[in-house]
Amino acid sequence: MELQYKKQLVDFLGQLMPVTEGELNSIFPYIHQKKFKSGAIITSIGELDIHSRFICKGFIGLYKETDTEAKLEHIFGEEDMAREFHSYYSGERKNYFLKSISETIVLEISKIDQERILDKDSKMAILTNKVMDFIIQRRSIVTGLRILDLSSGYEELLKVFPGIGIYLTRNDLASFFNCSVSKVARWRRDLSKK
Repeated sequence: MELQYKKQLVDFLGQLMPVTEGELNSIFPYIHQKKFKSGAIITSIGELDIHSRFICKGFIGLYKETDTEAKLEHIFGEEDMAREFHSYYSGERKNYFLKSISETIVLEISKIDQERILDKDSKMAILTNKVMDFIIQRRSIVTGLRILDLSSGYEELLKVFPGIGIYLTRNDLASFFNCSVSKVARWRRDLSKK
């Protein structure tokens, strides 16, 4: 794991709860750095997701496969914890998958390794609860964006995920904001005239 990403994780966890790098040494052997190219499938449709991913750089989308297309349901950005949460928590295979929206670097830990650590270290159990609170809070924020209309929702989306605009396709925007692809095309055309 590159030192800059290790430091980023330590700083992030330190914001949730006072914790030192030394106290986190027990988890580092279980964490693996991975890099995904833009468009890479991280978990396939119907695959059980058994990993938590701390995003150091980039964006990941949670997509739902329908009869006609893949729809963007949720977005994860820098310093989010990305999971295909439907199968991760239920243990059941679902028609969701994770895909990198941009080139992405993550620090990944398996659910099994995470549980091993929690069994041994009560402070890590408390920290895990803080991380869960953070995940729920972020999920609420992103879900709240989806109920906005395209124009105001997109502005808020850029505040929550700076730089994501260049990576989202028309289909991504249409499915995320529950509108038609033609509406996104007209909106982009009008936006370019301003």
